[in-house]
Amino acid sequence: GPARGTVTVRGRLGGRYWERELTVDLPEREETNGALASVWARRRIEELITLHTERIVHPRGHKQKYFRPDWTPVVSHPDPERLYDVNHVDFGHDIEMGFLLLEAAEAIDCLDDPTVRGVARELVAHTLRHGWDPGNGGIFNRGHYAGDEADRCQVVDRDKFWWAQAEAMNTALLFSFLFPEEKDRYLDVHVRSWEYHTRWLLDDEHGGWTVFGLDTHPAAGRKRKGHQWKAGDHDVRALLNCLRWLQGDERIAEGPRPR
Repeated sequence: GPARGTVTVRGRLGGRYWERELTVDLPEREETNGALASVWARRRIEELITLHTERIVHPRGHKQKYFRPDWTPVVSHPDPERLYDVNHVDFGHDIEMGFLLLEAAEAIDCLDDPTVRGVARELVAHTLRHGWDPGNGGIFNRGHYAGDEADRCQVVDRDKFWWAQAEAMNTALLFSFLFPEEKDRYLDVHVRSWEYHTRWLLDDEHGGWTVFGLDTHPAAGRKRKGHQWKAGDHDVRALLNCLRWLQGDERIAEGPRPR
């Protein structure tokens, strides 16, 4: 039957010893429970969604990167180079998070939650407003606000990583189905993202995608296409998702759901 227990987690955080006791509620076992339905999966998913909607996503519509233990955002650093890293806007991860938030919401049957949908849409809107190339298409790498009260995000890294383009293609197609009032806008981003792949990323001679789009980084065509960070999760997931959705599958993701 159901039970409650305590788990003690110990380690080092920032060079200091850290220990915390966590109370774990174990649900009653059911033969129909899948892997995600066991122990605390649903509660943790709900907690992570709330952290994003209430803490991680800035009111301007982009993710904040670093936080203190009490979830206060880190917005300053004595080292100017580190300050740039702390404050920059990551367009690719923002548009990916728009998708991931809704994927998580679907997993716990709260896809219609207006707060989750609103934050997901704003992440994508901010990316397209500040990080999308209206000329060739594609998502730039990084932007930067001059301060917490600034209202202008300046693109400071114009490279276009392969994975960010995959996420744009994936998220835009999904949003065209979920938000029909803006269907044309999202479909345009999806189609232009695919066209960007075929023109600036695909290696027609040897196969595969270059690390950067050749329009802003021509030398990428002469560099290695594979390295320790170039996994296939972004591009393969995007292509498989787009194929499923275009064939009529209405689910955001395949697999078991927490009960």
